[in-house]
Amino acid sequence: MGSVLKGNRYRLVDNRSFELPLPVKYELLKEDSTIAEYEISDKEQVTCRIITKHKEEMLTPIQRPLDISDIYYFFSCRVFQDKTPFTLTELSLLGLEKYNVYDIIRKTRGVTPFDTYWLRFDGDNCDYETAKTTWDNLMSRVGAPVDNTVKSEPAAPKSDADVNEILHQHKVDVAAKFAAQTEPAQAPVLQEPEPVANNTMSAEEIEALLLKSGLTDLAADNDEPEKPAPAEEKSSGGMMSQEAIEAMLAATSAPAESEPAPEPTLVEEKPASGGKMSQEDIEKMLAAASAPAEPEPAPEPAPVEEKPASGGKMSQEDIEKMLAAASAPADTEQ
Repeated sequence: MGSVLKGNRYRLVDNRSFELPLPVKYELLKEDSTIAEYEISDKEQVTCRIITKHKEEMLTPIQRPLDISDIYYFFSCRVFQDKTPFTLTELSLLGLEKYNVYDIIRKTRGVTPFDTYWLRFDGDNCDYETAKTTWDNLMSRVGAPVDNTVKSEPAAPKSDADVNEILHQHKVDVAAKFAAQTEPAQAPVLQEPEPVANNTMSAEEIEALLLKSGLTDLAADNDEPEKPAPAEEKSSGGMMSQEAIEAMLAATSAPAESEPAPEPTLVEEKPASGGKMSQEDIEKMLAAASAPAEPEPAPEPAPVEEKPASGGKMSQEDIEKMLAAASAPADTEQ
């Protein structure tokens, strides 16, 4: 048979590898006219003999010698592609289990719906009409579903017991589940809260807290028990008992302890009135100034010529003179 050459080292249209047995010989035809003959040796040497007179009918390069990669590329262009919605169906119709370019082209002879070229391998006596009909029949069946299931013998009929067992093998007791769901849920057991240990204080702790806060002034001796505070009397609504009234009067009539006299409060001097005084104030001030000094009688003042009343208006200069005369000390007589 010869060696087998792997096509994965050459560029393929569908980017998949396939096996090409060597040597191989075939011819390229256009309908029933031979275009060229190809032969590939065991050493991958490609020989092409052109038969047609029209070079434009050639499907392989003619400007250079062919190599094995050209044959792989040419075969890949003459078969249906892999990984399409119809690939598995087409392989099944051809009787193939996997996608392989060489196996497919031997079955379809390279016929395509785009042109009238096809391939005839060595030992094949088929003509174009037969190759085309085979291809058309294959394509007409691609759209129809292919039954690939394995037909088995009909199973023996089952008895009524078997049928009931099958029908009830997944039966669920709905009534029991519904009853379980409708049962009242048990109330959770509530535990009594433990008493808080921080809500009680001893008498010593309370006393220490009061001393620290400055709210009480207890004696230095802490051993003496604290006397209970007298109960507060309720308000009488503005009425006092006879006993309370007598105690208040006694406390009021008791002589107060002699206390040092408070220092006289400095009287804030009033601003000058601008030299305007009433007649009554002037007369009072003159009377006070003319009063005799004690214990000796003051000499009679010199008659002062009375000036006509100014209507309560004096100048600032007159007022200052009058005040200076009134405040001057009286002469002591020998």
